[in-house]
Amino acid sequence: MVQILRILLPIFLGIPVTIFYLDDNEIPLSDLVLFAGLIFLIKDVNTKAARYFILVSVFAFLSVIWIQLTTDITSGFRPYLSVVFFLKPLLGYFAARGVVKANSDYIFVLKLLSWVMSISILAIFVDVLIVHSGVSRAESYINGSVFGMDQYAAYGVNSAASYYFVIFAVVLYSLAYIQNRYWCTVIKVLSLFCSAYLIFGSLSREVIVGFMLFLMLYYLSQRRQVRYMLLLFAILGAWISWYTFLDQIIESTFLTAKIVQIVDGWSSGDLDYVTSGRLGLYEVALKQWIRSPLFGTGFHGYLLFPEYITFDIEPVGLSPHNQYLTTLWKGGILFFIAYWCYLVFLLRKSGVIRSVSNNPDLMLSFYICTLVVLASVWDVLMVANFGTTFFFLLGILEFRDKEPRTTHA
Repeated sequence: MVQILRILLPIFLGIPVTIFYLDDNEIPLSDLVLFAGLIFLIKDVNTKAARYFILVSVFAFLSVIWIQLTTDITSGFRPYLSVVFFLKPLLGYFAARGVVKANSDYIFVLKLLSWVMSISILAIFVDVLIVHSGVSRAESYINGSVFGMDQYAAYGVNSAASYYFVIFAVVLYSLAYIQNRYWCTVIKVLSLFCSAYLIFGSLSREVIVGFMLFLMLYYLSQRRQVRYMLLLFAILGAWISWYTFLDQIIESTFLTAKIVQIVDGWSSGDLDYVTSGRLGLYEVALKQWIRSPLFGTGFHGYLLFPEYITFDIEPVGLSPHNQYLTTLWKGGILFFIAYWCYLVFLLRKSGVIRSVSNNPDLMLSFYICTLVVLASVWDVLMVANFGTTFFFLLGILEFRDKEPRTTHA
């Protein structure tokens, strides 16, 4: 069974498609990984990682129960589902720990995951190129499908763009870590080009900034830089396509509107306008959290203290779009401390923080950019396929050798 899961889990993670809808929520293929994660969590319940996860979960559910007992809000099971959606990506870590037991397993899973991601991003790119004339974004939607299947989190742009970012990081890491045959290298470099193009084409400001910071950190960290020129070729190719072959993107009214929004916001000093209303949401979230600092809103969101919302907006399902503030606001200070201490524990346990491979700085650069940039302006760890992949990678990274073996992809 473990051997079968070792094949299936990277496939489920690497194909960013929606398999069905639950009310208004998309359920991605990557959620199938979580069933394996739950099984392995129960199996390894006596490990420190499992006990810490249970502690984090207890604080989350305690905040829900406290708010329901101390306020007159009638929310039913919705806040409990909110806890599940918030914490379920963490199960990706346990799924990885269940199928990877040695360096050879790690190489196999990394190799398969990078291949599935490469094929998926190539399929999306071809669909964007042929069906959508190369335009990656249409208003608030990301264009492109995976062999005719709906792309997960296409609405809202930032979630899909974040997943393109993790694809780029994983594929690049597989190129650096695994010895590839020539044709394998060509295909993976093409997938780097495609993911870079789609990131820029998404017009997601936070992901583009995080992506460029990732490139800068990784490039500066390498002592043998010639080997990594393929990265620059991928970016150069994306920019050539951007400015030369697909000028309709540059001339699109949507891009023009975004540029005007940023310029007008900065010139008038209205940072809330520049950030598409995020600062206004931050202010409301902080006011609500102060009402109950220990337990926050108990995962009830903006529905708990609606009197603080002074602008016309639907509060159901609304978020501040900041992973740190969302954690504090939803679960309170106790949950906030437990959650982020647990993440630091996993980062240290995975070896990301210390040098344990030929290319230690690549994944460190990815995690830095995710936590410093993406998490600061988006609830990126709650994005189902991104978050699950984020924690799955932490699980498999524990099994890197200090001097890793090489194999053919």
